Amino acid sequence: MSTLQDYRTICEELTLDKVSETWYNNLVEVQKQMLYQVYDNSEKLRGQFESIYDMEIFMDGIRNARDEAYPKTDRMSPFDYIKSIGWRMDIVPPE
Repeated sequence: MSTLQDYRTICEELTLDKVSETWYNNLVEVQKQMLYQVYDNSEKLRGQFESIYDMEIFMDGIRNARDEAYPKTDRMSPFDYIKSIGWRMDIVPPE
């Protein structure tokens, strides 16, 4: 069983990018992060990402490669852009 000092030590080691960790009565339940999968309009898996930020960077690259960067097209979220080009995304738990 963890002591209060163990709890404080572990809390100090946590950083903001570990938001999937949840504390319950000095016990840790670690939930794995979700995976973000992007499919093109022919249902080909184009990328799988552990964070929305990684997916956003990838979609920015796709947008630039298609010569659709701002100001040629409106600014929009990566989710709206995925939808606007006929692609789709899934959010799945890791295996």
